[in-house]
Amino acid sequence: MARSGSKKGRMVHQAPFPDLPAEVRRELTRTSVRARVEISADGSVKVRLLESSGNREVDEMAIRTLQESTWEPGTRNGEPIHSIEIIRFNLQVQ
Repeated sequence: MARSGSKKGRMVHQAPFPDLPAEVRRELTRTSVRARVEISADGSVKVRLLESSGNREVDEMAIRTLQESTWEPGTRNGEPIHSIEIIRFNLQVQ
């Protein structure tokens, strides 16, 4: 089925920099978290964890960061649309 019109990708306008607690920094050197971000046409979001880092605090930090970010919905023919993004956080603690 052919679609007409153009579609612009979703983007995050502003994301807070996550702050890892000292205890977590000591435990981790490299990990990742994967989450599903559902962006409504009005820019509101629902976030669901898809792949855990293995550390509850890191997972919660990633989810909170995505929830507190400012999102712009995708568009089709210049109109905002509901969209879904899969986001992977790759964290390396030094």
